[in-house]
This record gives sequence, structure tokens and C-alpha cells, in this order.
Amino acid sequence: MTSQDTPLRSTRTWRGWPRVALIAGLGVLVSLVLIGLNNASERAQERVATAEIRKVADTLRLMVNGEVDGPEPLPVIDPTPKATGFYGELERVIKTVAGERLAQHKAYLQDLKDIGMPRLLDAHRLARDTGLVESRMILEQAEHLVPKYQQQSMQVLKDMPRLIGSLEIREPEKQKMLTSLNASLPRRSASLEQVWSLETRILHEFGQMITLLDDNRSYWFADHDELMFERDSDLKRFHQHMAAIGKMASEQEQLGKQQLANIFSALP
Repeated sequence: MTSQDTPLRSTRTWRGWPRVALIAGLGVLVSLVLIGLNNASERAQERVATAEIRKVADTLRLMVNGEVDGPEPLPVIDPTPKATGFYGELERVIKTVAGERLAQHKAYLQDLKDIGMPRLLDAHRLARDTGLVESRMILEQAEHLVPKYQQQSMQVLKDMPRLIGSLEIREPEKQKMLTSLNASLPRRSASLEQVWSLETRILHEFGQMITLLDDNRSYWFADHDELMFERDSDLKRFHQHMAAIGKMASEQEQLGKQQLANIFSALP
């Protein structure tokens, strides 16, 4: 098979991207579930709160699986607790954190759409992009979004002591939760750094793909929404960049799935 017989579809590299903002908040929810569900004996209210937290986790799972732009919009997470007492407070703070992360996640996706990131590797757009100037502008704007949303995700961690401090529960329970949370903060911060490091590396890899196309403009063309390469060497390098992006996106996805699994395993 020649390089001209081997099309590359522009959508393959986009699958893992919508997960990053969500993943950044999951570790905090894991901490709350693990801390909270081991600190009370009100079993009836525990069951109510557990059912509500499970609904929240189900919504997060839809987002981790990439079901963001489906026919049915993802539900808004109402922070109002159904349980009362200690478990009601735990439910409220988990819903609050999850709702904020959901809103930030949607905002991140919208910002990416607004700058044209989903169409970065659209074959016909690339063919019309003289000097690939527009492509580089899209990537530059995407790079500016990363620190904005990284800061937001880090702020979730910074706000957790204040949120726990606001819980209307007994002081010994509150202090136990704060102690456990503070012990987990370095690990959660490291997880966030890993997520956003992967995001930055993905953007860099996209930039290398654009450079490859720009340096070899005479040897590829768009045909039926596909990029067609005249030289096997260019096709191979393009495939390598796509594979690298796919690997990093898969790492992001696995981080999200693992943290979701931790949430479900923490529930009674």
C-alpha cells in the first residue's frame, strides 16, 4: 500500500482531550468519600447520601467516557443534600465540588471549541491555511488556556480546608477530616501536575505535527476529509505524532477511570 492509499482522518487525535478538566477534580472527591464515609454511624442517612454520591459519580463517569456532546445534556449537579446531619454535610460538599468541576469542565470544552481546536487537524482547513498561520494561532491560544484551567483545578485543592471547615458537624469529626485531607494534599497535587503536564505535552506534539506539515507543504493534500501523503517518510512521522498523542490521551483517560473506580469502591 502506498502513502497515497493510506488516509489519516483528522478526528482520531481528539478523543482523549475532553477528559482533562474533569480528571483534575476527581482526586478531591475520592478524598472526601474515603474520609467521610468512615466517620459516622447514622446508617439510614448514610444510605441516602451514598445513593446521591453514586449519582454524581455516574455523571462524572459519562464525562470520563467522553459522552459530552451527546443527544442528552449531562445533568446539572444540584448541591442541595438529600441526607441530613453529618452525611448531609458530606453530600453537600461533594456535590458542590463536583458541580464546580463540571461547570469548569464544560467551560474548558467551550473555550477549546471557540478557538477552533476540534478542527485543528481538519484536512480541508489545513489545506486552506496558508503558511499554517491559523493552525499556529489555534495552538497558541490553547496553550494559554492550560494555565488558566490548571490554576482553577489547583484552587479546588486549596479551597478544601475551607470547605471542610464550613461543615456543620462536630469539631472532632471536622478535625479528623482536615488531618486526613492535609495528609493527602501532596499526592493530590502531584496527580494534578501529572494531568496538566500531559496536556502541555499533547499540545507540544500537535505543534510538531503542524511543523511537519508546514515543512513539507508540497507533499500532502486534502481529499474527502482526509490527509493524503505522497512520501512514506512524512506519513510515518505523522503517524508517530498521532501515536504519541494517543498514548498521552490514554494516560489521562486511565487516570480518570482509576479515580472513578476509587470513588465507587469507597461507597458502601
